Amino acid sequence: MPVAPYNVEVPGMSPVVLLTLLLLLGVSAAVFVWQVRRWTMQRGWRGLLDWSRERGWRLSRPASAPREPFDRFAGARVITLLESGPTQAMQLEVPAATTASTGGGASAAVEPSRWHVLVRQLGST
Repeated sequence: MPVAPYNVEVPGMSPVVLLTLLLLLGVSAAVFVWQVRRWTMQRGWRGLLDWSRERGWRLSRPASAPREPFDRFAGARVITLLESGPTQAMQLEVPAATTASTGGGASAAVEPSRWHVLVRQLGST
């Protein structure tokens, strides 16, 4: 008994399928790059943000001037602020009061000091 040959045609490539695959490849690459940048750039900030969310704290970079008693420092600014109820933890940057003089008569700018401050409001007695 002779075997009949199969008449199977290979289907052509559909442009819709090709565009869908290219779109998925592009979206996947964008998500991958986003995730890699998220976990490699500013790792400390991401770690602090995750820690604060797990414990119910609020993390921010406020644009306003620091509240008292730190408003007495001219040019002071809060870099990072963690808040939870009456407790605040902050990174406070205070500019240097003067510039240091070098031996040649020129003055060099002094870097501002950075303070790590814990503030807790206590009830009055």
